[in-house]
Amino acid sequence: MSDLRDDENISPDTVFYVRVSKEQLTEKNSPEGPRPSSHVFDDSTDENGVSGASIIFKHLLEDAGGKIADAVVNPDRFGLVELTVRDVREFGQGVVFDPKPNTDQHHRLCGPAHGLICGPKQKSKKRNIAKRARWIVLPPLT
Repeated sequence: MSDLRDDENISPDTVFYVRVSKEQLTEKNSPEGPRPSSHVFDDSTDENGVSGASIIFKHLLEDAGGKIADAVVNPDRFGLVELTVRDVREFGQGVVFDPKPNTDQHHRLCGPAHGLICGPKQKSKKRNIAKRARWIVLPPLT
C-alpha cells in the first residue's frame, strides 16, 4: 500500500467533489435533510496499491471541459457533495493529486481531475468530514 501524505502545494481553499450513492445517506428524515454517511470517505486501494478516498478536483474537471453532471455519472443512483481541502485537513487528512487514465468519456473528463484524501480515518473523523460536506446534487432518496 502506498503511503501518501499531503500535497502542501494544494491550497486549503481548493474545492473538490465526492460522489455519494443513494445507499450512502444517513438521517434521510432529518429536518436538516440527509447527509452523506461516513462510509463515503472510506479508503479504497487501486491496482497500483495506492490507497485513499476518491475525490474529483473541481478546477481540474472544469479545465478538462467537464461539468457537474460529468462528475455525478449516474443521477439515478448518485449525488455529489463538495468540500474544501481545508475541511479535511482540519481533521488530520491530506489531499493529493491522483490522475487516472483517459479510458472512456467519463475518465476523459474526470480522470485528470482525480485525487485522494489520505490519512488514517477513524469513524469519528469520517463523520466530522461528512458533516462539512455541502450538497451540489442530492441523490434520489428512494
